[in-house]
Amino acid sequence: MKKLFLCFFLSACFNPLFSAETHKSPMKSSIPKFRNIIVIGWDGSLRERVELLLKQGQLPNLKSIIDHGSYVSTTITKDATETKPGWTQILTGYSSKTTGVLNNKFYAPIPKGLTVFERLSQKFGKKLKLIFLTGKVNNVGIRGPHNICMNCLKRSTINSKKTRWWDEFAETPVFGGHKKIMNHREGEPYYYLYNSKVVDHFQTALIEGPNVLRKAFLVLDRVKNDAFFAFIHFEEPDEQGHVFGENSKEYSKALMDNDINLGKMLNKLKELNLVNNTILIVTTDHGFDIGKHSHHDARNTFLVSTIKNLRPTGDRLDITPTIYELFDVDTRNFTPPIEGKSIIP
Repeated sequence: MKKLFLCFFLSACFNPLFSAETHKSPMKSSIPKFRNIIVIGWDGSLRERVELLLKQGQLPNLKSIIDHGSYVSTTITKDATETKPGWTQILTGYSSKTTGVLNNKFYAPIPKGLTVFERLSQKFGKKLKLIFLTGKVNNVGIRGPHNICMNCLKRSTINSKKTRWWDEFAETPVFGGHKKIMNHREGEPYYYLYNSKVVDHFQTALIEGPNVLRKAFLVLDRVKNDAFFAFIHFEEPDEQGHVFGENSKEYSKALMDNDINLGKMLNKLKELNLVNNTILIVTTDHGFDIGKHSHHDARNTFLVSTIKNLRPTGDRLDITPTIYELFDVDTRNFTPPIEGKSIIP
């Protein structure tokens, strides 16, 4: 009965471009009919600024997806509005009480087996290719045991450019004295995931958007004949917000550049004949403090998808349960229980 409902749901609620190819295996579960999901992360994107640019016609590619799919106003109800806990929630479906990722300074490796990548691998095995590509360095990092500086300046007091405060060997200015105060960490959030080897294409610290896009295209060329799940992360506009402020032209330009990259991604999918069987989800880890250079309390976020008729509101914790439902993964017996709920009605 559940499979019959899923087939009806796919035809009724998804963009009609999605195809109906199904893979079968006696060892692992069948790949759903649409085959592919790409989660595109726009780091530090304030919902209100995105909506204003949409209204002004400055994000045409995002608007095109909304017109044929869904726009969801998401909110952060648990944990800090920072990058480490943000993407951790989105890629696990758990809050910091389970993952140990409290904020950008107090964190631990995500416990083994809790990421969406590991659980999809458990269900589908090598039939589903897994992709993890990020722009940022440490906040979506893979380092093992290390020390971090607790009193180093995160950003220059002169130009707000980021320092290498997380690197104990870097020449980084400190506050509250001249001696660094070091704390030990067991690893960055994706240390266990990286070493599990379940992800087929794994690269972090690609930095600028064009680098991320270039790497993503190379990977898509390699997996075009496979089913896949991909997380493709762009560090913009978070960095521009920190340096120039949320209400700056640079912050808005970073969002518009991300939209240009989104258009290039759509063209790449068309080139590879993947449009008809790929679901896109565009979302963010946190918003930005309006008119400021920070995101201390930036809980207004968004989600855009090629899936039609999603619920109009949701939570940052709802994204992973949605991915699981799309892949027909039964979460009822997850230990610990998954947090959040799918935004599929």
